[in-house]
Amino acid sequence: MFIAQKGSTIFAPRRIPHTYRYLGKTPGRLMCVITPSGFEGFFEEIGALSPEQQQDIPRVIELGKSYGLEFPPPPGA
Repeated sequence: MFIAQKGSTIFAPRRIPHTYRYLGKTPGRLMCVITPSGFEGFFEEIGALSPEQQQDIPRVIELGKSYGLEFPPPPGA
């Protein structure tokens, strides 16, 4: 675990579980470069949902599956 500062670059290799959390008090931005292409569709579909729909975790998990995304349980669960 680490805290990335403004302008940081992070590499998250595929098939290695990873996550992030924004700790700022003002709006922030994250730019992802993902290869190969196609996964951006997940973000587009999530972004089209209402905030309430985005909190429907079973729905998000199912949506992720169509992009090969897995949501493993938290450590110790």
